[in-house]
Amino acid sequence: MPEFGCNCCTFCSLLLVFAAATAGAIIYQDKTGNKIPFVGDNLPNITEVQDTFSDYRDRWGELDFGFDDVITNDGPNATGTGGVLEHAWDTNGKVALVNALTNDWNSYFTQAMVDWEESNVLTLSTTSVDPDEDCIPIKGKMKVCNGNYGNTGWEGINEILTSNSKIVSSVAKMNEYYLGLHLNLRDIAYKRQYTMCHEIGHGFGLPHLDENFNNEDLNSCMDYSQNPDANLKPNAQDYKNLNTLYGDGTSRHRHRFLRNTEKYNLNGEMVDKHTYILPAHRK
Repeated sequence: MPEFGCNCCTFCSLLLVFAAATAGAIIYQDKTGNKIPFVGDNLPNITEVQDTFSDYRDRWGELDFGFDDVITNDGPNATGTGGVLEHAWDTNGKVALVNALTNDWNSYFTQAMVDWEESNVLTLSTTSVDPDEDCIPIKGKMKVCNGNYGNTGWEGINEILTSNSKIVSSVAKMNEYYLGLHLNLRDIAYKRQYTMCHEIGHGFGLPHLDENFNNEDLNSCMDYSQNPDANLKPNAQDYKNLNTLYGDGTSRHRHRFLRNTEKYNLNGEMVDKHTYILPAHRK
């Protein structure tokens, strides 16, 4: 056992030395213009490194509020891990939503509001703005948007911005690449309602109840299912989880959910990004 611990420490030390050497080499090449023999051509330049870290700044621009994390529980590259209910709005259950959808999505948004307000711990308010496909976050609000985001692998996605584990903003996107009316899918209305309910649920801080498309339906929009028509609304467990987050906290349960966390630079500040999505799935 001691030998294993020693080997582990040695490996970590070598990893740190390698990372420091790589960073030093990138800076050296940038400052001197001289390439390091054998490895210089394989190193990114400083601009490429900065571009990687500025991904979200470029997409969202300069936001007028700060945050620590960006959380998403769905993603094509996410991995299933355990986690507790841990992120909630620090507003005593009062959540403001912004409808930035096109008109053909309004009925699904309205129905989702009705269904989620069945909870006895949420008080929801809504405002409407012009459609915003980019879905720029707004401090203190959950913005809901739609657009053709392409062959991303997800029908819907929710990105939660947090500070000290409290939600400070959220954006939910419906991907018309999979949910567009032009597809003429028989169950398009069901799929839209299911996805809308699902992503808004993530915006409250809720995880998935289940991540298997092929097992028995839980009659919850937070369940992965091949049958969206059987899972259009929250179920009793979803409301119980909301009570854990916003009520008396007496029923904290552990659930599996997809969580992919990565570091990135937002406006010069290193933050964590976690992502929720609803993967595209067809029978």
